[in-house]
Amino acid sequence: MGSSTVNIVHESEAQRQFVRLPVPAEATFDGQTYIVKDLTAGGLSIVDVGRALNDGQAVKVSLFLPFSSFGLTMELDAIVKYYLPSEKVAGMQFTGLTPDQVSLLNHVVKSFMAGEVVRSGDLMNVAARDNFTKARPKKMVDGKPVVELKRQIPGLLLVTILGIVALGFILNNIYENVFIFKTNNASVQASTIQVRSVERGLLTSKIKPGQTTIQNRGEIGTVNGNDVKSPCDCLITKVHRHTGEFVVEGEPLVSLVQANAVPWVQVTVKPEDARKLNIGTKATIAIAGSKAELTGTVDSIKTETNEWGDAPVFPSVSNQVYVIVKPDGKIPSELINRPAHVVFQLR
Repeated sequence: MGSSTVNIVHESEAQRQFVRLPVPAEATFDGQTYIVKDLTAGGLSIVDVGRALNDGQAVKVSLFLPFSSFGLTMELDAIVKYYLPSEKVAGMQFTGLTPDQVSLLNHVVKSFMAGEVVRSGDLMNVAARDNFTKARPKKMVDGKPVVELKRQIPGLLLVTILGIVALGFILNNIYENVFIFKTNNASVQASTIQVRSVERGLLTSKIKPGQTTIQNRGEIGTVNGNDVKSPCDCLITKVHRHTGEFVVEGEPLVSLVQANAVPWVQVTVKPEDARKLNIGTKATIAIAGSKAELTGTVDSIKTETNEWGDAPVFPSVSNQVYVIVKPDGKIPSELINRPAHVVFQLR
């Protein structure tokens, strides 16, 4: 056999996949027994190999590990990784190891490294227990585990719902700020007539409890025996004074609204909000105590002392603006003085 040069690269301890450990063991294959030079959990090397071995050659190895009071023989499959003719050394890698064989080899190697005595009871315990966690069976749907899909569904639903809610909130804010203006500071109004006392004295009221209407020239009451009468066929909207009360000249006794009066809706807004409105701006009206929803338009915009047209200029002394909304239909007279909710359509 001609001489050949073999290049051997020595790897550091940190680079090794398995720790190589000299142990007093023997390996038998093809009827020949060899001394084990190094043993790892993944393979072994043997010495005094007198015949050539080919790289990748599959062999069946009987590994014998002698201990103080017993011996352990393991039947293993291996492949030849290298053969050094000059040194008569061969290296083999174990293949097809069972979990029990892996556990036993690891235990032997670790015990030798730690300088511990290997006992038969320890090996039996290692062989008896399950040293590997088995993968749980997974049902697959379209290549993905069912459990994984089930776990993802609640999260996806939550993210979707939150996204829809957030989008709805943003769109609603944009709609309310750009396209509409809402206010609850509104009430149904009508032209009011206040009947006042013409002299000082005690009032004797002729208005009965719960009375809501009074005819033209109907008696409202007497003051010092002098009659006070209604100026019209009217609705009684408010009774200011009652029988037995002392009144002075000019003091209001009752507030009346003509029966044929056309009510409107008065809205009180801030000047900065009134700037959003114009004469003719459409509005939707909801009146307390009524299920009907009315429509209307802005008829006038006034401050406390001035009327504002299409191009308003607000007095600096006024911090309230009165917007009169004329309804498209007649508001029932019994709803006069009721609070209302008004939504203006800005666009």
